[in-house]
Order: sequence, then C-alpha cells, then structure tokens
Amino acid sequence: MGSLPPTPYNVAMRRLLLGLLLLAATVAAQGDLKIHVTWEGPLPKRQPLTIPDLVKQRSPADAAFCQKCIDEKTLFDERIVVDEKSRGLRDVAVLVAGPAPGKGARLPAGTLDNRKCRFHPRVQFVPLASKLTVKNSDRITHNARILGRGGRQFWNGIIPAGKAVQTYTIPVGGTYHVVCDVHPWMEAWFIGTKSPWAGVSSADGTVALRKIPTEEEISIHLWHPTLGSAHLKTRLAPDAETLKRLTQKDFRKR
Repeated sequence: MGSLPPTPYNVAMRRLLLGLLLLAATVAAQGDLKIHVTWEGPLPKRQPLTIPDLVKQRSPADAAFCQKCIDEKTLFDERIVVDEKSRGLRDVAVLVAGPAPGKGARLPAGTLDNRKCRFHPRVQFVPLASKLTVKNSDRITHNARILGRGGRQFWNGIIPAGKAVQTYTIPVGGTYHVVCDVHPWMEAWFIGTKSPWAGVSSADGTVALRKIPTEEEISIHLWHPTLGSAHLKTRLAPDAETLKRLTQKDFRKR
C-alpha cells in the first residue's frame, strides 16, 4: 500500500500524529508508592495525661476544660499512637527525594489547629515559600511557638479562641517544632519541603503517594517524632503501585 497523497488534510494529520508521538515519548513513566508501618510485638499502652499543678493554679478554667478532654479520651499522651486493630503506627512522615517535581506540582498549604487542648495534626508537611495557618477551635486561648533549626525561634503568636493567624513564610526545608507555652504537653511538628511527594501515616499506618517518576531509583525518608528515622531506596514499577512494609524496629534515633 502506498503512502497517502500529500493533500492539505493528510499533511495536517501526519503532523498531528507526529506531535502525539513526540509528546508520548517525552511524558515520564509514573508509578505509585504505598508505605505501611505497623507495630511488631506487644502493643504499647495508651498513657493518660496529667494536668500540671502550675496550669491548675494559673488558669483553673483552662485546667478544667483540658481535664474534660482527658476524661472524654480526646486528649492523651500521643508520643506513640498505634491502632489496636490494624497495628498501624500513626504520625510517620514519609518524603520521596530524588525526582524533580513537574511544573505546578506542590503540596497544599498547611493548617495547624488547636483542638481539644492538643495540636492537630501532630505531624504534617508544609510547602516551602508558603505560610502556615494556625487556628484555635477551642474556647480557651492558646499560643504557638515555633522552633526551627538549632532550637531557634521562628515564630511565636497568641491565638484567641475561635481565631486564626498566619506565620511568616516558611524559608528553608527541615523539621520545625511547635509548642504551646500555656499548656506544656502540647507539641506538633511540621516539615518544610519542595517535594510534592510527601505524606503522614494515618491511623492504620499507611501513606499513599501518587504519580512519582519511575526512570530512576528514589530515596524514601521516614521520620517519627519519638522513634527517629528510617531510609529506603527502591525503583517503582511504571503504572503500578509499589508497596513497602516497615515496623517500629526499622527506625533509629539519630
């Protein structure tokens, strides 16, 4: 069969097909990653909190409100939270480093809420060059003091009940520690990053990251506020989900 005659229509179709072939050749293959972190061995017992005497003396109304949260079991020691059914470990930060993000790929802006006398979420990622919104859903006043590298203060603000404020722009990557000077048991962490492939494990211990380029080996960094760090390297299968399983024994304090 001979080639089609070079009519204007056929020439246009050839150009369109060639453009589609070139586009397909330049689109990077992508794959998905699922991380599942579970607790091996006897489950840790959930520990209750005790309101310090100083808080009770300084602000009896605050102490009464927070004690009610303890009694309702919405406030407890969150240093290690493991789901009894799935054995999943909560609050594991997972970051994929290596592939360059595509144009426009970016994490959503971060929000930190003061809720039931605790920070929510306890661990999150925040994109660089953005601001963190700090809310207060409680009926008592909180403050949020944010410490960056070396324990240097990055931001400190009072958040009245029902209000919200914004921090300074997050300038550099890394882990930031948030404390409430009014209620000393309150702690949270956020991690500044350029990577769009980042997430924190939910109650069942899973993190799912989508559409990661598969041309090269990727580095996976995991971090938990109490347990420390873990690291993996792997290649993702194109157009498929790669599952990686870990336990608390894979983490090391550094």
